[in-house]
Amino acid sequence: MLALACSGTSVNPEMKETREGLEHWREGVTALEEGNHVAAQTAFERALSTRPKDPVLKLWRAKALAAGEQVPQAIDLLDEVLRDAPTLLEARYNKAAYLARTGSLELAGPELSHVCSLDARFVSIAMTDSDFSKALHHPAFSFLPSRELSIQLEPVHESVFIGDEFELTMRVVGLASSAFEGKVLNASGPARLLELVETKTPVGAENVAATFRFRLLAEGPGTVTIGPFSLTSEGSTAQTPAVEIRVLAPPDSPVSSSNLEAARLQSPVAVRASRPAMKPWVTHKRVYIVLKPEERATLNGKLSDSRYRFFEKELERWVIHAWELDTGPQRMVVRRDGATLSEFPIVNPERLMEE
Repeated sequence: MLALACSGTSVNPEMKETREGLEHWREGVTALEEGNHVAAQTAFERALSTRPKDPVLKLWRAKALAAGEQVPQAIDLLDEVLRDAPTLLEARYNKAAYLARTGSLELAGPELSHVCSLDARFVSIAMTDSDFSKALHHPAFSFLPSRELSIQLEPVHESVFIGDEFELTMRVVGLASSAFEGKVLNASGPARLLELVETKTPVGAENVAATFRFRLLAEGPGTVTIGPFSLTSEGSTAQTPAVEIRVLAPPDSPVSSSNLEAARLQSPVAVRASRPAMKPWVTHKRVYIVLKPEERATLNGKLSDSRYRFFEKELERWVIHAWELDTGPQRMVVRRDGATLSEFPIVNPERLMEE
């Protein structure tokens, strides 16, 4: 359903004739925002009693009906609106959305197509509308852009100098199920991961837009290879080609002992799996711990050398800190604003296995 037609700033009915009608409309909008569809219907009905032919007020009342699961009645009311105001695109869009919600895709498609042919902005709105999330592969919606899953690589430098930090960003093109899995299939070369940021932005009720940003440090001469990167969502798989970056260095530079491993370049969600926060674990000869963004940890006094950060809805939700696994007794200290929250003595690190 179209947010544009339902926001308080997009389509405001002109009710200068009566202050009472305007107050009822405002009451209805407030009730809708609070999830009280019964009160919203009552308020819009009272507003309509002062302006019974106002198509925009009817549009608002239809929204209240749909919110109260009276979708067929909302569709009937929108048909009435469109008879009187056939150019009111928001009404036709919402009718298409309500038809899709009831499963009438053959009827919803042509209505939406008509709207999009008159105003292209509705295409992007429909692509992220939860009412159409299960309809976009239907033949009646073939006029919309393809939703085939693919991965887009942002341009990277073909070469960097030893000691340089460099980034690689991958974006999901199309919409993936929120249960998707992203994985680096191969990685090698003289570089070390500094940070991997995964960002999920919910789109509609069941899909997400996703971005993966790798920040690395070139530590020796040679070629850094990352990829292919694979993403799987609802049985559909997309892959990038491998990316190669040359690391330039003076002729007498020593060969670096660093070597990227695919296991260390997995997404933050994959690295964490189902592990709880504030409890260290070891895997791939690395020590990990999940913390809140405002918390910090040290292992034997050292800050983590890699971080895996997870963002959702533009907010950073949690961070995984990682260190190389040393031999001998170690101590991890977790702090927030300088105050110690927890301490973890690691007497036999080789026995601290992932659970």
